[in-house]
Formats: sequence, C-alpha cells, structure tokens
Amino acid sequence: GVATYRSGGDVEFLKKLKSLGLSQFNAIIAENNIDPAKTADFVKKTESVIEKLKDYVDSYEVGNEMNIDIMRGKYTTDELYPLYYKNSLLPTYNLIKSKYPNIKYIPSPFSDGQQEWIEKLTKGFDEDNDGDGIAETHIDGFWDKIDVVSTHTYGTPYMPDEYGQYKPKHMGGAWCIEGALQRIDDCLTRLCKDKTEKDLYITEVGYATSPGTSNKIDLRTQADYLVRCGILCSAYGADRIQFYCMYDRPSYGTGFDHIDDEWNFGVFYEADYYGVFKPKPSGVAFAAMTRILESMEKNSTSIYQKYDEGYDFGGVRAFKCSTAEYGNVIVAYSNNEILNNAKKNAVGGTGDRTPTLPWNNQWTKTDDTVFETNNKSVTVFDIMGNKTEYKASDGKVTIPLTGSPVYIIGAY
Repeated sequence: GVATYRSGGDVEFLKKLKSLGLSQFNAIIAENNIDPAKTADFVKKTESVIEKLKDYVDSYEVGNEMNIDIMRGKYTTDELYPLYYKNSLLPTYNLIKSKYPNIKYIPSPFSDGQQEWIEKLTKGFDEDNDGDGIAETHIDGFWDKIDVVSTHTYGTPYMPDEYGQYKPKHMGGAWCIEGALQRIDDCLTRLCKDKTEKDLYITEVGYATSPGTSNKIDLRTQADYLVRCGILCSAYGADRIQFYCMYDRPSYGTGFDHIDDEWNFGVFYEADYYGVFKPKPSGVAFAAMTRILESMEKNSTSIYQKYDEGYDFGGVRAFKCSTAEYGNVIVAYSNNEILNNAKKNAVGGTGDRTPTLPWNNQWTKTDDTVFETNNKSVTVFDIMGNKTEYKASDGKVTIPLTGSPVYIIGAY
C-alpha cells in the first residue's frame, strides 16, 4: 500500500524500497536551529544528510514544526521568525539551490497549517542593525523560495472532519485535521497566482492507539479515521500524503509505553521477537485504500457537494475521485453517529472511548443514502476491501452508510 516515503536518512531502507518499485522519496532533517553559533554546523549536517540521500530523494524538508513553540506560547511569531530565517531557512536554502538544484526545497512543515506563520513568510521582517530600536533593514519574505508547502495536522481523539453538530470547540483551530487543510488551502488560494504553482505535501497525519489512555482511539477507529484522512487530504489538493507512521515506536529504543502517544501511531505493531511486523486494522485499510484508488488522477478528488450535507449538522459526507481503473469512485461515510471520545468538551461527553474488538465495525447507527446510477447494480467495498453488490431500481440505489468509509463504484 505504500506509494511515497519520508526518510530521516536510512539509505539502506531507501535502497530496499527503490528495489520494490517506489520512487517518491522526500527527506527531513528533524532538527531546528535558531542559534547563530550553531548555524554553520547545522548547514554542514544538512549537507551531509543530503549527500547520503541525493540519489534517492527529490525534495528535502529542513527542520520540523518550527512554529510549534508559537502555538505553545513560548514565542511570538515576530520573535521567532527572524531567528529561523537567519539561522535555518536562508542558509539551508542557499546550500540546496547552489549544490543540489534538482532537489526541491521544503521549509519546516507548518504545524496545523498555522496561517500567522505562513503569512510571516510572505511579509518578511524589519531588522534593527545597531540596536537603537529603529529598523534600518527590511528583510523580504521567504515565500517565493519555497518549492513545496508541507504541513503536519493531528486531531486525536476527535474525528478528522470539521463537521457536524458535535464538533469540538477547538475545531477550526488547533488541532483539527480538516481545519488545518482549510487553512493551507486558503493560504495557497490567496498567496499563489495558481494553487498548483507549489506542491502540497501532508508529511504527517495520523492517530495514536495508546491502549493505556482512556480517551484515545481504538484500533478500528484508527483504520476508519485514516481512510477519512486520506480522502480529505486528497480533496484539499495534497500531492503527497504521508501517514505518521509506519510502525509503533518509530523514534525510540527497545521497550513499550502504553500511554505515550509517540509510541503508538503505527499502522503496524512494533516488530516481534523474530523481526516480523504485523498490521493493525489500519494497515489493512491502508493497503485497500491504495489498491482501490491507485489509478486516481492527480487533483481529481473533490468534496461531492451533491451528497455533502453541509456543516450545520451531522450527516453524509461524500468525495468523488476520478480513477483510470473504475471511473468515478465515491468515498462516503456518515457523521450522524459521533464516538464518545469525540464529544469531549463539546456536548458533555465523558471523553472515554467505548472499547470495541479491533476488526469489528464499531458503528451502530446507519444512514441509508440514495445514490443515482445508470447501472443495474453498484459495487461497494468496505475499508478492509470486502465487496458487496447493491441492486438498483429506477436509476437509484440505497446504500447504508456508517462512520466507516466505503468505496462506491458505479454510482454518480
């Protein structure tokens, strides 16, 4: 199910993936630098990593979530941006464009699509050169130097959608997956002559299945939500979607932590004693999604307004994808049922999840939805790839929808 991979520098793994037919690799140096005394070493380290990866990657991401400390209240944007501009962004940009012109430059991904940080890139800043409190120099913005816009967006334990009467109070702010996508889309619309002049990568999106935390999500919920994330990111124009992450415990040594989210984002469990990785339900759903939509045409996915019931109440959401293999595929689900841990702080829910068996469909409410069709029957795949045929009558077919997405082939 893998089509693209984001690397931190493991060349042997990239060689293996390339031998399997993968070719879309981007890399990251997952460090941030605002210290002038360390800038030269930071640039050298960036160059050393690129030298290792230059035969494999087509784009390079410098830094990781630079704006996160603004969102945490440690800095203002005006305080932090000049430090990154001078000690990270500009020196690494000059390095890459002078020595590696074929590698696209990606600044640190924007945490949750924060518009204030993105807009600072377009405006630059004023600099006081002699410390008298008066700005003598205006530094132009960095936006035109960016080849790829990258964002990280999370929302656990809430559903990905900014949608429905139960939407938590923070949706539209941090953290909400569709809220971040909307903010990025707005910036690209306003700041580019054409939104397609910059690629859009979602280099982290995902859900943690921390078993020791009562308000996180269950294994089956992760599968349902990851498919929703995939189709939402496609609908908002993402050129690459990279789920975080491939397997549990990506950045640690041996061991297991049942509470720390960082250990539990994988679509595979951590390796067993024999080095075997076994899939969570989301791993199977990931593969089924890629298989069904692998011939999807770029920028062909859109929110299907005809079957999207708006933002005022929970209801059906549908997305139309153009594929070479199946023609139009409609990905649809219902938000009429909101899980208990998605209601926390919204409608007085306790926030505790209701445990379910990992491979069982957890949704209890069905939203029967009528789709139009020219065919005698319509094919529907669930997120695990199971196939069901629904007979049509008088050019219409009724399909039961739950919170778990389905792929509908033959309707319009």
